Amino acid sequence: INKMEFNKLNQVRQSCRNFKKCSLTNEEILKVIEVASLTPSAKNVQPWRVKVIKDYQFDEVCSCFQEGGRNKFLNNAAALLVIYESDYSMEVNERPHIDFGNSDIGAYAYALTLAAKDQGLDSIIIGYIDAEKLGNLINVKKESIRLMVALGKASEDDILRQKNRLSIDEVVSFHK
Repeated sequence: INKMEFNKLNQVRQSCRNFKKCSLTNEEILKVIEVASLTPSAKNVQPWRVKVIKDYQFDEVCSCFQEGGRNKFLNNAAALLVIYESDYSMEVNERPHIDFGNSDIGAYAYALTLAAKDQGLDSIIIGYIDAEKLGNLINVKKESIRLMVALGKASEDDILRQKNRLSIDEVVSFHK
């Protein structure tokens, strides 16, 4: 990969809020997950676990991210990747004041979005979750649920939006 390809991938990747109805094969989903699994993590713990929601209980699971009318577009996504932290990751943290698991899972979620775009798919990361309801539906402890990445294909009218980011001067300072 060259830097032009990586830069272009970051430019064309955006949070999809207008999925068109489509289906994805398990193989397409697994390819995205496989590529993202190369994400580095503290002590190589790889704290992420993924529960893929496609058909079974799809609408019920969507509702866990839609309280108060939020995220209605999720119902047209092809798959929901619920990311939760492994029990092992929570047990091995030698520095509990630093949450390596959450940091690593955030990096993993970003990698999922890049891997999806590279495969011609669109995505969005969702952090607003009714964890108790979701945990009961998918048989995962609510305390371990972190994020969800929705996958699918953007509707034709979902045009690439201009990126609104802080300037580099607002983000970076050099220690002197």
